Amino acid sequence: MKKRRLIWAAIFVGAVAGYALFYVMPGKKQPTGLVRFAISPETTIITQPLDADGYVDYVAVHNAQNRRGITPENNFAVVLWQVCGPEAIPVEHRQTFFQELGIEVPSADGDYLLIPEAFAKTDPETVAEAAKEFRAPHELISERIKGAGTIPWAAEQRPFLARWLAAQEAHLDRLVAGLERQHFYQPMIRQPGQTMSGALLPGFSSQREVARALVFRAMHRTATGDDQGAWEDINACHQLALRYAAGATILEKLNTITTDALALEAALAWLQFKKRTVDELATRRRSLEAILEPPDCNLHAGSGQRYWVIEGFRDMATEVQHKVDESFSIPFAGVFTGGQVDWDEMAREVNRRFLQLPKLDFEQGYPAFQAAWREQEAEFDQMIAAVDGTFGAARRKAREQAIVALYFQMLSPAWLASVASGVKLHQQGELIRLAYALEHYRAERGEYPETLAALVPDYLDNITPDRFTNEPLDYVRHDKWCSLASAGVAGDYSDERLYLELGEVPPDEE
Repeated sequence: MKKRRLIWAAIFVGAVAGYALFYVMPGKKQPTGLVRFAISPETTIITQPLDADGYVDYVAVHNAQNRRGITPENNFAVVLWQVCGPEAIPVEHRQTFFQELGIEVPSADGDYLLIPEAFAKTDPETVAEAAKEFRAPHELISERIKGAGTIPWAAEQRPFLARWLAAQEAHLDRLVAGLERQHFYQPMIRQPGQTMSGALLPGFSSQREVARALVFRAMHRTATGDDQGAWEDINACHQLALRYAAGATILEKLNTITTDALALEAALAWLQFKKRTVDELATRRRSLEAILEPPDCNLHAGSGQRYWVIEGFRDMATEVQHKVDESFSIPFAGVFTGGQVDWDEMAREVNRRFLQLPKLDFEQGYPAFQAAWREQEAEFDQMIAAVDGTFGAARRKAREQAIVALYFQMLSPAWLASVASGVKLHQQGELIRLAYALEHYRAERGEYPETLAALVPDYLDNITPDRFTNEPLDYVRHDKWCSLASAGVAGDYSDERLYLELGEVPPDEE
């Protein structure tokens, strides 16, 4: 089996902690008595409905907007929960959650898809072996399932996974069949008085696990020669990403990216499993184009992100006002504690700034986006620095601007990371498209081309430049193998580069 290396920098899910604004504020418990901005299109964007606190109920608005045109018959989320069961939904929210989906609450003790870690607890062989080693079953199998979504495997190589797959086959088939439903909606749920930033997205982990299960099966089918079945699962994983892209928050966009990355990895693993024939490559390259349709990872595409920003700013305002007499242990504490400010005016400024934030334009490219963000960050720095040396009404106005700037600086790492992850996903797709074209070229001509330009026009219409630099991709042809690389997020071919190898790579080069 050919070796390959595709180094992807980690998805920055941890950066989403920027939304938990209390990481930079003292104390972890949100105080009671939320600050209320004047309800108007300029401050709160929407004015109805109101919650028990008399404030805009963004969760209700988000759910109402996203369920338009959705029925139990066209909603893939219904299939997802019927296959996975209700366990991920807190018991106290199940009735409301499934009523919102338009279905009965699935039975708690039904027959549902089990992830490998859960199946290990019910598998007699694993339980017995774990007892002998004084380990928990899920700990025992953690190493045994590592790489199962990127390395084709047969039953004799991974007997535990073979037993797991046999038990889950029908559930996976039902899931794939359900993808004929084009829509995807599931409600946010929250405790009374909880803001949108604290609302639950209960399907988050289930969505990831379903995608992982599909690529596990795809790799087993690849190893056993069931190429048609393998590609059905790879495409199903991609279709999951397209459904998940309907989400309107940064967490859902990152989940979309993670899911589609699994499909791309599996497509590359199929290519590199063995030397493919011309006919195989011609057929699968047509299938490949279907899974390279990029999901929508634009954070500004939906209203949910904007609502989240407004709610988060209100959380911060509340925290500041309730701690005005306490000692702040954060940078720029004086900006927050230097007297009263006009929170309504700042809310209006937050909305104006949100609309003005740089957005990724793939035609202009990622370098242009980065440059625009550097200009934005420099402006925020100037807004914060402008507080020094001001007095009276001028100081109050400067503090208001500085607080808005600090707020966006708290959020920007998560936004920038999500955009970079989306660009990375697109670039990974381009590398894999090139990899298939390179293998097709070698299958027909007996060797890899000297340059990528030789692939045009017989194998590709054009060669897209590196999305991170707008420069040509790094391609090196050796005797019986070749390497292909993108500079990656840092733009310098460091550890965050995207890299793969094709062909008969000598062991000392791997």
